[in-house]
Amino acid sequence: MRIQTTLLLVLTFAHLAHADEDDQGWKIIGSVVDPQGNQVTDYEAAVSWSANGSRWDEAGELIEVNGLADAHKIWKEEGVLVPNPKRQGKILPDGKFELSMSPHPFASVLVLDKKRQLGGLKLIETRSKVGNSMTEKVEIPLQKLVRVTAKIYCAEAGRTPDWSHVRVYPVDEWTEFPAFTGCGSLKGEISFLLPPGTYDFETHSESPDAKLLLPKADKQLKPSSAKPPAGRRAFTYRVLPPRGLRVTIPSDVTHVDLGVLNVSLPKDKEGNLADYSQFYGKQPPPLSITAARGVPGDVKLEDFRGKWVLLEFWAPWCGVCVEHSLPQLTKFYEQHAADRDRFEILAICNTEHEETRTIEAYDQETEKFVEKLWQGKRLPFPVLVDGEGKTSGVYGIQGWPTQLLIDPAGNLVQGGDLTMLEEKLKAGK
Repeated sequence: MRIQTTLLLVLTFAHLAHADEDDQGWKIIGSVVDPQGNQVTDYEAAVSWSANGSRWDEAGELIEVNGLADAHKIWKEEGVLVPNPKRQGKILPDGKFELSMSPHPFASVLVLDKKRQLGGLKLIETRSKVGNSMTEKVEIPLQKLVRVTAKIYCAEAGRTPDWSHVRVYPVDEWTEFPAFTGCGSLKGEISFLLPPGTYDFETHSESPDAKLLLPKADKQLKPSSAKPPAGRRAFTYRVLPPRGLRVTIPSDVTHVDLGVLNVSLPKDKEGNLADYSQFYGKQPPPLSITAARGVPGDVKLEDFRGKWVLLEFWAPWCGVCVEHSLPQLTKFYEQHAADRDRFEILAICNTEHEETRTIEAYDQETEKFVEKLWQGKRLPFPVLVDGEGKTSGVYGIQGWPTQLLIDPAGNLVQGGDLTMLEEKLKAGK
């Protein structure tokens, strides 16, 4: 499963667009008013919110999570909104707030009163050139918050996924503003408090690895007469497709139930539904690769019977893979050299988009990682080049990295990942 790295990605989704306060970017100075136009001073403002209560420790750092067994530490309290302390505005003496932004020119600022009764969302675009210091002054009116709930289910798998997540994006005609909140669940139930407005709810799950399908987006252009509002720049004349289930939350209700969001399984190259979770307790599908290093090109999973086998599905374009997950696996592999007779790691590299089929082409593709990220060394464990995407396809992999664990008998282990492998090795199993 990719739960550990996926949790890291979800928790830090807003970090990519908003840097720390010491970055040279731009600032937002905002005032907040209630529905009657009176200034509000008892509130919180941030560009990144958890809808699972606090996911941070007292120092403001992300709570460490090691695999699905620890997911309950952060996937809890569905619907309780808490601001990311490192992406939260500072309340000034006059009751206004100040937010320091990175050079990224867009911000989705959510403001909630302390009682969680009123809220407002403001989409802000800096008028300065990216990287130039500037302060944007805004006023954010509050409205009555609406409780939004939904259940996640996968009809094709016939069950509720082991883990689900919904990310909320604001909708704007001219710009794709960043998501501002997300809710994860181990029971397929999500909940938010949102001000009235239109939002895209991006929904995906793991075990089974599935996502909410959207209508195929066309490449329609805006009418030539269409112009952005005053003070706005035209970043695209293309009609922006939804990034999730698009829902308009009215102002005259207190609760909106989105019902059951049915996530769909991916299909393999032959058009068959693919779901690795159906192989829990069974032998997983065979490998279909175009090249390999460290093992023969016709390698089979059966070759490793008697050992624990960790499958790491990754891709060269996946930043978390090359910067975090693979270095972590390398460290683990080197630290457990004495246990090599009991386990193996197979790094399955999906290079379908790069059209990389051979080891020579793979080496050229990954040379920059070796030099800049992997301390001048190639990966110490076997690498399997999934040059046509067939192995990733038959396993139903939709996100990279994904870790799967095979036991010594050759069966896929439910919830298996690096954390579980380490536990098994410590236990002498």
